[in-house]
Amino acid sequence: MDIVVRTIAKWLAPFIWLYGIYILLHGHITPGGSFSGGAIVAAGAVLLIIAYGTKDAERVFHEDNLHFVEAFAGLFLVFSIFVDAFFRDDIKTLLGAFNILSAGHILSLNMAGGLMVLSALIMIIYVISRR
Repeated sequence: MDIVVRTIAKWLAPFIWLYGIYILLHGHITPGGSFSGGAIVAAGAVLLIIAYGTKDAERVFHEDNLHFVEAFAGLFLVFSIFVDAFFRDDIKTLLGAFNILSAGHILSLNMAGGLMVLSALIMIIYVISRR
């Protein structure tokens, strides 16, 4: 690829990731959440994959690490739902109302779902780019 494309991708990707993380962190109180935030973060990674190629991107986003992140996020999601089913009232009383954590553990659910979406989309891009 051209040096201009690589330079722009290198400078633009962190801002895309920052915006995606913002959407993930505020998804429980604003429109957005796990899928849209994870897709935006994955779009920043796809930008680097397009600019630098699959081989260079696999050094940063290794496929085995992506599988681990997706599995860990899925287990965390199941664990969070289990905790919510049995300790819902205790958690909401402890956290209080009208603060950043007033939605209970929905923020952690958004983060786990976003990690699952992120890792799945990057793995899909790897499969497509190898063909």
